[in-house]
Amino acid sequence: MIIKLLPNQIAEYWDSIKYALIQTNQLTPKDKLPEYCTNVLLNLYSGESQCWLILSDSREIKAVVITRIIKDIGNINYLMLDVVYGFQPTTIEEKIDSLDAIKDFQINTKCNNIFAYTANPMAINAMEKMGMKKAYQVYAIGVNYG
Repeated sequence: MIIKLLPNQIAEYWDSIKYALIQTNQLTPKDKLPEYCTNVLLNLYSGESQCWLILSDSREIKAVVITRIIKDIGNINYLMLDVVYGFQPTTIEEKIDSLDAIKDFQINTKCNNIFAYTANPMAINAMEKMGMKKAYQVYAIGVNYG
């Protein structure tokens, strides 16, 4: 089962959410992680970002997903999967049910597509199994990139 947390429910699950943030971090330097986590927390409290939990039948957290709506230069909405972290294995059915719930949110918020970025081969494999396709390649330059 997947649930979308309300902003007033974030504090109850913050330790697990924060752990997922740190484990999935691909871009933020380690010395900036406290600031990163604080910014994500503020975005979750304000509703700018959304937190989803995949729960077991006994209501244990199996996975954390954090999304946010972004606008492109043409003012078109897209739903970004910023964080996907599994505490326990999830079945393909749970993944598909979760993606369906997120797709419903995407439609209700008038987002064109769902995007995700990762360099993690396991995440790429899971996204492909759920029907997601590679759409773009991202390049970066700066002090935090090789």
